Amino acid sequence: MPHAYVTLIASLPHLPHFTRAERLPISRKRLRERLGMLHPEDFELVQRASQFLAWQRQPVARSDADMVAAYRKLHVLIEHPSLWPLFEFPINVRTVMAALRRRQRGLPRPQRGEPWAVGPWVDRLPRHWEHPDFHLTAVFPWIPQAREYLTAGAALELERFLMDLIWQHVERVAPGYEFSLQTVLAYIFKWDMVQLWLARNAAAASQRFEELVTGVLHDFGPIFA
Repeated sequence: MPHAYVTLIASLPHLPHFTRAERLPISRKRLRERLGMLHPEDFELVQRASQFLAWQRQPVARSDADMVAAYRKLHVLIEHPSLWPLFEFPINVRTVMAALRRRQRGLPRPQRGEPWAVGPWVDRLPRHWEHPDFHLTAVFPWIPQAREYLTAGAALELERFLMDLIWQHVERVAPGYEFSLQTVLAYIFKWDMVQLWLARNAAAASQRFEELVTGVLHDFGPIFA
């Protein structure tokens, strides 16, 4: 096994599940410094993985065509034979969720060749557009629960649910006890989820505080009337 993988992975602190993390165990700057131990070719793949994670978080406001174009720029990474198992599931989750959201908005089923999503299920989903779960529960048993959260407008619960699915997938395909590039990329995937969840919780806590303060001031009325 490459010595760099052993040294690097052994130097990385344990990442708790994102819902249990109180803080990031390693900063972005420190993590990047540790990644400098990698061979330049592997470091390039890691950089592309960061681009993939950025693609995963692209805002809904961007057009479908923009999203597909951004995805295609990552083909070198995504088509890497030993890395595809790590990236396949997050891509499929994003595609299925794009279909669910599109249908919820009352938009028509995508036409063949329309740049609405990416991955191996792009052609299959429109063929079963009228079925609540696209006849895919045997492949993706999580769809009914995701659809319920989406219908209920439970955005935070949906995000937590999907992130947990991806977390579990990453741990299955790249166990932490292996010393490989896949393990390094899996760590980056999980670090990104911890960072994202902590940021979401901080934003939610700030909003709750503002609502609490507003409610208290409203109850007491103007002090200097």
